[in-house]
Amino acid sequence: MLRLPDLEAHYTDAGVLPREVLHSTIGDWLFAVHSLSGAYQFQLLLFFVAGVCAMLLSLGIATRVALLISWLLLASLHSRNPLVLNAGDVLLRQMLFWSMFLPFHNPRPAAGMDQHVLSPATVAIVAQIALCYWVSAIVKSSAVWWQHASAFSYAAQLDYIALPAARALAAHGWLAKMLTRCAYLLELCGPCFIGCPIWSGPIRAGVVCAFLFFHACMIFLFDLGLFPYICMVCWILLLPDWAWVKLCHVIPTRARDRLLRTASWFQARRRIGIRRRLVFPAGLGDIGALAGLVLLLIANYVNVRRDARELLPHSVTHLITALRLDQEWNMFAPFPALDDGWFLVQATLRDGVCVNVLDPMQSPTDAKPPIVARSYRSVRWKRYLYNLYRSRDPRLLAALGTYACKQGTPRSGKEPTDPLHVELIFMLERTPRLGKSAETYRIPLLLAPCVCKPETSD
Repeated sequence: MLRLPDLEAHYTDAGVLPREVLHSTIGDWLFAVHSLSGAYQFQLLLFFVAGVCAMLLSLGIATRVALLISWLLLASLHSRNPLVLNAGDVLLRQMLFWSMFLPFHNPRPAAGMDQHVLSPATVAIVAQIALCYWVSAIVKSSAVWWQHASAFSYAAQLDYIALPAARALAAHGWLAKMLTRCAYLLELCGPCFIGCPIWSGPIRAGVVCAFLFFHACMIFLFDLGLFPYICMVCWILLLPDWAWVKLCHVIPTRARDRLLRTASWFQARRRIGIRRRLVFPAGLGDIGALAGLVLLLIANYVNVRRDARELLPHSVTHLITALRLDQEWNMFAPFPALDDGWFLVQATLRDGVCVNVLDPMQSPTDAKPPIVARSYRSVRWKRYLYNLYRSRDPRLLAALGTYACKQGTPRSGKEPTDPLHVELIFMLERTPRLGKSAETYRIPLLLAPCVCKPETSD
């Protein structure tokens, strides 16, 4: 639903990344259903199918088929426009992949027993969650994470993601250092306690709660899109039976009975407090999950050891990418980025008036917005513009200029007007040393002339 407002802009040939530009810049060997057509109606149909599958998953109906189609469409969508993706998109794609091998199609346990499934898929999905944090901690090799403990203070200066609450906390030096070291230790050591054999229930529940609190804090401190929300859902998956039993005792009896009746209607109720046994499912699914687990370990190893990527056979690299198991967990690594800034997209109309394309109600100005992180149409537009700045590919820039010219420029109280030309400027602000003032540079990225539409005579 969050992508629908930008469906035309991000996923059709009339948008910022037509298929011709996609194939010439990013590659054409990776198959994507969304690339079969550049029409708006075709993309809308695929979005509708994905929505139906999500609804079926929520209701517990035909879960295996719904999971397979959901993963295929999501992987295809990510291949159609990788410039708008963030870490949350990657994590969601991985979790959907591993969920296909889990027994969601048969949630009701056999009579008289509580099934605890142990399979390559369950190991893989736990390893996937843990590797997100282990790899992220390992690549944080800079002294700002432990020795100087200044990473949070630097991250709070990144206007494109930092919210006012982050700057307020960073003003207290001792608190910023404590938050830096706590976040680093939690990423490095927290996942190790998932399989703790001693007091496994309370310890595992405590680890899950710690990560839930960690990501809840991220929501209020940084604008990271859906990433913290998806991480929280992943950790809820790892809550042990011990925690669910305690929750059942906390919930009032009437409300608990109502919830159980609803869950039973969807065939998703679990039975607690009866004899347990481990079920080791066997079949082709286990073989596929085991092979995927090996590829998962390889994909994350090459993220830690960049030189190992050259030693991998091309067939392995292509297989990892084809299954969309490619992933990088390098947020704020090895240290928070030093290049910060904001974008100015302005159009010059045929009457000589300059208009701010991002916010037509405001005059175009080089001044920094009050909250840079919230000055974009959406998080995906923000990711797209920053990826565009980093690549500076003239083909991608030209596609943006063509799209902006086609859209026209809205003016207050008037119909959209055809611009004479569109200009994209990045106001670069290099993050200074703590206590120093930042310097701002104006970097022109694009000046695209717009072709006049032919006038029609009456």
